[in-house]
Amino acid sequence: MNDRLIYLCDLTHTAHGVVSEFVPYGVGCIKSYFHAHSRFGKDVEVKIFKYPADLAASFERERPGVVAFSNYVWNSNLGHSFARRIKELEPDCLTLAGGPNYPLEDSQQERFLREHPAYDFYIIGEGERPFTQVMDVWLAARDKKALVAAGLSGLHCLVDGKLAKCDDEVPRQDNLDDFPSPYLAGYLDEFLLLPNSIPLVESTRGCPFTCAYCERGSVKWTRLTRKSVEVFEQELKSIVGKTKSSLLLLADSNFGMYAQDVEISRIIKRSQDATGYPLYVSVSTGKNAEENILKCVEILGDSLPLTAAVQSLDPDVLKNVKRQNVSAEKLISMAKLARKRDTITRSEVILGLPGDSRAKHFDTVFQLVDAGMDLILLYTLMLLDGSELNTTAYRQRYRMETRFRLSHRCYGSYPFGTAVIHAAELEEAVVGLDTMTYEDYLECRALALSSSIFYSDDILFELYEFLKGQGVRASAFMRGVHENRKRLMPANLAALYQHFEADTAQELWTDREALMELLRTGDEDEIRTRAVGYNILFSYRAQAFFEFVDEIAHTAFQAARELLPEAALREHGAYLAELEQYIVLKKRNPFDHKQTYTASFHYDFPSLEESRFEAAPERLAEPVSLDFRHSERQSALLESFEPGIEGAKRAIPRLSIPKIYRMASRA
Repeated sequence: MNDRLIYLCDLTHTAHGVVSEFVPYGVGCIKSYFHAHSRFGKDVEVKIFKYPADLAASFERERPGVVAFSNYVWNSNLGHSFARRIKELEPDCLTLAGGPNYPLEDSQQERFLREHPAYDFYIIGEGERPFTQVMDVWLAARDKKALVAAGLSGLHCLVDGKLAKCDDEVPRQDNLDDFPSPYLAGYLDEFLLLPNSIPLVESTRGCPFTCAYCERGSVKWTRLTRKSVEVFEQELKSIVGKTKSSLLLLADSNFGMYAQDVEISRIIKRSQDATGYPLYVSVSTGKNAEENILKCVEILGDSLPLTAAVQSLDPDVLKNVKRQNVSAEKLISMAKLARKRDTITRSEVILGLPGDSRAKHFDTVFQLVDAGMDLILLYTLMLLDGSELNTTAYRQRYRMETRFRLSHRCYGSYPFGTAVIHAAELEEAVVGLDTMTYEDYLECRALALSSSIFYSDDILFELYEFLKGQGVRASAFMRGVHENRKRLMPANLAALYQHFEADTAQELWTDREALMELLRTGDEDEIRTRAVGYNILFSYRAQAFFEFVDEIAHTAFQAARELLPEAALREHGAYLAELEQYIVLKKRNPFDHKQTYTASFHYDFPSLEESRFEAAPERLAEPVSLDFRHSERQSALLESFEPGIEGAKRAIPRLSIPKIYRMASRA
C-alpha cells in the first residue's frame, strides 16, 4: 500500500451513459487546498477520479493509502460499493466520505454510518479545510484512534457502534480565493479535454435563504463567501483554451442578486465575444433583486435564462417550508422585461411540499402559465438527507406518504479486479400528505406532462399569442387541453400519455428492500420494466418533441377552435391553418439540425416574428415561400449532444429549447 498517495473520487454512474457530465470541481478544490495548506502537501501525491473503470484499474496497480468519496444523491451507493471493495483488497486503507447527502439528526447520522460501514469517517460541511486537517493528523500518526482523539470539528464516525463526533460547527472560509483554483493549477485539465465534459465554476458559495427542502437551507450556509472577479476571469480563460463543451455551469445558488454578478456577467460576455465560449450559461438566478438580475440578463442575452424557482405560489405552503417568493405580479413583470431582451424565462415548482394539494398545485402552474414563463419545470419532492424536511418532525407533522424509485440512469455493474460491483441509487419521493392523496399526486404528474408538451419551451407560443389577442387566457386554454386530452388527442399521442401514466406509477415502490433486491438480481430488461430507471418526464417530453410535434399542434389547434367564438373562426380560419403548418415546420424534431423545409404562406410570418406575434395577422396579396433551417450557432450547440432520441433526452434539461427551433426566412 502506498501511504504517500491519496485518491479523491467524485464518481458518476456510466453503465447507461455518463450521468454527471460535469468536471469534478469540488474534489479539485480539495486537492488544491491540501497541496497549498497541508504540512504534507509537497510530499503526498493526490489523484482525482470520476469514472468507475479508471478508479478500479488504478487502485489495482497503485494501492493508495487513502481513498475519499464525494456523497451526492446520484453517486451515494456507487461510492460506498467501491469503498467496500477497497476494504476487501486493502483493509488498512483509510476510507472517507463527504458531501451534502448526509442526515441532520444524530440518530439518522448513526443509522447512516451503520449502513455504510466501509467508510471509516464522514466529513461534513465545506470539505477543503476539514479534509486537510484530517490528513495532517492521519499522515503523521496513521492511527484511527488518533483521529478520534484529535477532536476535529465536522468529523463523524462510529465508536463501539455509537455515533462519535466533536461538533458540527465546521468553520467556513471568509474568501473563496483562500481555496487555490484547481483550474489554474491544472488539476482538472484531463477532464476539460474530454468530449461532452461540462466545466463547472462558482463565484459565490452559500445561500441567504433557509428553505426546508434544500440541503443548503441550514443556517450554516447563509453566510456568503465570494471569489474575486480577477480569479474568476483567469479561470474562464483557462477553461476556454481546453474545453470541448459549448456549455458553462455556474454553481452559484442565486446568481444575479449581487453587484459582483454584474461584473461576472461582463467577464463571460467578453469571453463570448472573443472566443465564442460559452454559448449557454446554466445557473439558477436569484429570488430577489430583480433589477440586478435583469442587468445580468441584458448583458448575456439569450445565453442566460431567467429562472424564477417559486416551488409554490401558495402562501401557506411557502410558510411551511420557510420560503419567500417574489409576488405573482413581479413574476409577470420580470417575464415581460426578459422577453424584451430576448431572454428565455423558466420557473420551477415542487409537488408535495407540506400543505400542498392538487388544487394548490394546479393553481400555481396556471398562475405561471398566465405570467408567460417560457418553461415550467415541475418536480416531485424528494426527501434529501441534509434537508430539514427529511427529519422526523416534518414527516410526522404532515403525515408524509413516501415511495422509493430508482434515480434515472443511476445503476449498473462495474468490474473491479476479480469482482463485479452492482450499485444503484434510490430516491425517496413524497406522494401523499395530510392534504394530498396518492391519486392527486398521479393527476398532478399528468399535468406536468401536459405542461411540458402543450405549453413549455414556447412550443405553441404563436398560438398562445393569438388566443391572448382574442381574449382567451393561457391558463383557460391549458386547462382545456389537459382536461379534454383523452377526447382531443390522436391515438399515438394518447398512447404516449397512457405509457407515461403507467411508468409514473410503475417507478414508485413502497418496499425499499424489494426494489434493492431487484436491482441486485434482476437483468437489464427486468429492471427497465419493473423499476423504469430513467427520468420519466424528461424522456416523454423529449419523445414528444422528437416524434409528435405534428400531433401536438393538431390537438392544440383543435382545442383552440373549440374555445373561439364562431365569428373569430370565420375571420381567422385561414390564418389558423397556416399558423399550424408554420409551427410544425419550425419545431418538428428541433434536435435534427440537418433537416430543412420549404413552404408557401399567405401571411407574413417573418414580420409577425419581429413583433413577437403581437401584431395582427394580415393576408398578403401574393404567397411567399419560406425556408426553415437551423443557424450555424444552433447547429454548433446541438452538436454537443449525440444524434437521436438519447441525445434529445440529454439536451432537454440543459438547453433553452426555444433557441434551437429552426429559423424561418424568405426563400
